[in-house]
Amino acid sequence: FCVQNHIGDIELMDAAQEQAFIHCMDNPALGQNRQQKLQPALNICRKAVFLQNPEINWAANVWYIERLNIPKYRLNPSSAVSTISFKEITLPENRAYAKEYMKYQVGVTGQALGTILTRYTLIQRFLIWLSDQKQNVCGCTQQQVEDYLDEIQEDGMTDKFFNSHISGLKNFFWFMVAHGHMKRIPFQPEFYQRKEIPQHHDRSVSPEVCEEVLGKLHLLPEHLRCMYLHLWCLGLRISEVCTLKGNAYYRQNQDTCRKHSIRKAGATFAGCKF
Repeated sequence: FCVQNHIGDIELMDAAQEQAFIHCMDNPALGQNRQQKLQPALNICRKAVFLQNPEINWAANVWYIERLNIPKYRLNPSSAVSTISFKEITLPENRAYAKEYMKYQVGVTGQALGTILTRYTLIQRFLIWLSDQKQNVCGCTQQQVEDYLDEIQEDGMTDKFFNSHISGLKNFFWFMVAHGHMKRIPFQPEFYQRKEIPQHHDRSVSPEVCEEVLGKLHLLPEHLRCMYLHLWCLGLRISEVCTLKGNAYYRQNQDTCRKHSIRKAGATFAGCKF
């Protein structure tokens, strides 16, 4: 497929070329079983090349996080995100700026990867919108930013999420200015920010319900019993409970203590029988 379509580097395939490959797999002559086997071929080959390169290929359109040498303290073990994709940004110039921005975020800032990816998702959406209009982000005008903000407002997003878009664009444009790609930010972020009204969501569980669950806990499988007791006794987040391993505890007399406490040192599981 790559030879027939003059694709010189599999790591530089964009979304359109990927869809063309998937479309060529729809040939009935291949048969359904053959199609299912060939579908993952692109990702397997692309991942193998990226992971086995002596140096990280920052020019690739898909980055695999396990190759980026990110310290564990910046990663969320419960997160299922394994790649950073640029192939959806159709304009090559905008795609190159996105890669440069993310290279800085991943390699220099030291921020948590989850924070970086959340912000990039918002920026990526904007760059895709500009690329569909064949507009280089360096020539982006205030009117275009306003048009984009008007369009995303139609999705009915909350004020907090809308302000996140403003903050993400501001962060990206400041990067572009600092690196000499633009002379100034094309819009005034403060002018578009909305007033956020804090909302309290009462998700508390009544003592009666807790007692009922505890009374019937013995009817559940062992792993569900352990998970519920972690949530009820220690106050861990669900994502934290899902990442616990068998060696996360040690016994001291009659108490079971965590080796690495997430919330506070010395958290115990005393008195809770599995």
